[in-house]
Amino acid sequence: MGIIRNPPLLLTALRTISAERTAARRQNSARINAVGLGPFAGILAIASTDIGALAKLFSETIENVDPKPEGGVIAAGGGTLSRVRFGLLPEAMPVIASQILYFIESDTRSATTFGIVGAGAIGLYVNESIHTQDWDKTSFIIILILIAVAMIDFLSARIRRLILGSRAAPV
Repeated sequence: MGIIRNPPLLLTALRTISAERTAARRQNSARINAVGLGPFAGILAIASTDIGALAKLFSETIENVDPKPEGGVIAAGGGTLSRVRFGLLPEAMPVIASQILYFIESDTRSATTFGIVGAGAIGLYVNESIHTQDWDKTSFIIILILIAVAMIDFLSARIRRLILGSRAAPV
């Protein structure tokens, strides 16, 4: 059970990277220099921190899972894969899914900020349209971002209810 319940060292080390620092130091970042400005650079900046943060949250979730179902699978003769599939995942999956959905919502909003400060992502287009003083385009992009965030929020609430079933809090 030890290997299943411990996050890899690499993922723990990734938690030390701050997305804001990555965005603010975009000129000095080898990643940004390698891929240039744009949405992919923003995705790299956001994903580099999310991987570590999610690994930490997942490991804490797995550590706090009730060990009784996993013990039942062991008592029934189940191997490692069976322990994970039938003992661990049913207990941890609702929390893990909720965390992933929250990060998707949060990252969509962060992408706008990162682009405005010049690190790529969605906000890069907002920044460009502001600098060219194309206010119709700027307002249209902002409205699209607001609609996208609202849709992601709505869909994630529905998915949470589907996963959690009767345990879900009303939205």
